Amino acid sequence: MKNTGFFNQEQYNHQPYSQWQWLEYHRLFSKRIEDWLDNNLGTCVLAHQQCARIVADAIGYFEGKRYHLAHWIIMPNHVHMLIVSLEPYSLSDILHSIKSFTAKIINRCLDRNGQLWQHESFDHIVRSMRQLEKFREYILENAAKCQQKSLLSKQKIE
Repeated sequence: MKNTGFFNQEQYNHQPYSQWQWLEYHRLFSKRIEDWLDNNLGTCVLAHQQCARIVADAIGYFEGKRYHLAHWIIMPNHVHMLIVSLEPYSLSDILHSIKSFTAKIINRCLDRNGQLWQHESFDHIVRSMRQLEKFREYILENAAKCQQKSLLSKQKIE
């Protein structure tokens, strides 16, 4: 059991979590993590042009075969992609492929080893044109908020 110092978290938040618990969790932590990323905290491996190019090439490699890319942008410490997966590939399969390949190549280029990407991804399902526009705008604004502008990006649909 996890001890937060004040109380035992699992004592008050039993699985399966309610919708309110998930909303509260995201309210408390999503903005904080987003701010860390936007302020270039953490290892900014993708600030190296060579590393960003490796990721950009990997993102584009299966375009039209495993997914359609609507928009993507590479930031110094994270990547945003707006994609539509194609059957039979799941989003999980697609991200695993990109992360696995790029981690091996980037680690080799930087003469390092170990984990490069977070195990989980922060993904959303786009359910309407309004949401699509919201996520598209978010990706564009993310680069503008970042002190170091994005290194590579592509927009395929308006």
